[in-house]
Amino acid sequence: MRLSTSVALAVLSATAATVQASFLDDISSTISSWFSSSSTTSTPVNAPIFVSNNNNANFMPAFVNDQKPISAVTSAPVKVDQAQLPQFVALKSNDVPVFVPVSSSVQAVKASAVTTTTATEAIAIVAATTTAAAAVAPVPVAPTTAPAQNTSANQNPIPAPAPTTTSSVVPPPPPPAPTTTPAAPVTPPSNLFIYTNENDPRIQSTAYTVVLINFWTPTYQPSFNPSTLQSLGKKVLISAYGGNEAPTTAGRNAITDANLLADYVIANNLDGVDVDWEDGDALKAGGGGEAWLITLTKQLRARLPSPRYIITHAPQAPHFSPGMYTNGAYLTVDREVGWAIDYYLVQFYNQGGSSYDSCESLFYKANGWAGQSSVFEIAAQGVPLNKIVVGKPVTQAGVEGASTGYIDVWVLEGCVSGARANGWNAGVMGWRFGLDTDGSWAATLAPALGL
Repeated sequence: MRLSTSVALAVLSATAATVQASFLDDISSTISSWFSSSSTTSTPVNAPIFVSNNNNANFMPAFVNDQKPISAVTSAPVKVDQAQLPQFVALKSNDVPVFVPVSSSVQAVKASAVTTTTATEAIAIVAATTTAAAAVAPVPVAPTTAPAQNTSANQNPIPAPAPTTTSSVVPPPPPPAPTTTPAAPVTPPSNLFIYTNENDPRIQSTAYTVVLINFWTPTYQPSFNPSTLQSLGKKVLISAYGGNEAPTTAGRNAITDANLLADYVIANNLDGVDVDWEDGDALKAGGGGEAWLITLTKQLRARLPSPRYIITHAPQAPHFSPGMYTNGAYLTVDREVGWAIDYYLVQFYNQGGSSYDSCESLFYKANGWAGQSSVFEIAAQGVPLNKIVVGKPVTQAGVEGASTGYIDVWVLEGCVSGARANGWNAGVMGWRFGLDTDGSWAATLAPALGL
């Protein structure tokens, strides 16, 4: 069997520390005598023996005197004065620890040799160390600092001692979270409203999103089945009154009308109510129009809660003109019950000198007699911008007599696109479906509205 690496290192360390060249010959001769017998595994009688107690740190390995026989060693731990002990180096092999005393005695050399090798191999190892012995430095005992890394392929590196104090080095901060460019906000699609008094199936294939059935009155309730349109994702509302009705001036009770309207909506499974109130005389001083509308709206919302039901109003644009009406007209209505109203389908037509027939006068600065009644000017009065729907006649035929307000659909499409880019997104209302039975007006505006 060959000598293990750890034992060879032990022999080298012991020899380098104390043995002189002249003494090596005696060592070689002695080793030869060990192996003169046929057994290669016995331990020399006079080899130094140590006793250790691994469970008690107060006891160190005790080297027995060279002259004492093995039988003199007891199994009990022996407490020995550490100052009298020889220095030793602890080397670890793959099997068991081997303690090699650094001593000049022959017995120390005997203990350093492996008992499982032959005499010839041991002599060769000792002879090979003679030349290098003088160049080998004494092995340090319990170094206080980590020795330099031994890069030799034939020797095991000596590990640095474990630190005795807690490191005060502050760990580096965690890496910052990856930054990503937030996605640009997506403008939701607008709505496209259309009035109709015809149960025309062609409306089903158009881009209109909200269909308003006109007109409910206390004496007339149209018959309309909304289920087909609703199955296509369209909302269906009943529109009340219209231009031929003056319910406030006529003395109608607002709460009674609200209850009748709510009953009709619920009975016909509709999606809400549009209040197309055009009783202009009731907005004059003492007319009570604002109070009547406020009472009607409150009662409607009490019966038709949001978000299940939609409530819209369809005022004329001048009804938002500040200072035009003594009691504020629709500016007062919005201030009092705007919370209950989802959209204002503002009629930007049939207003004579205030024509709203350009992008500028429609959205940014009203012309004619009804000042500050364009879309963004109404919003500047406190009305939510995204409740202000632009109402327009589909064709010139939708304008009463020689009045104003019609805009070609391609011009209107450009106006709508520009206004959406500036933050408006409420939608467009068309008067009426009978003028757009092929859906082309709606189809032209739909892309500009995100539909």
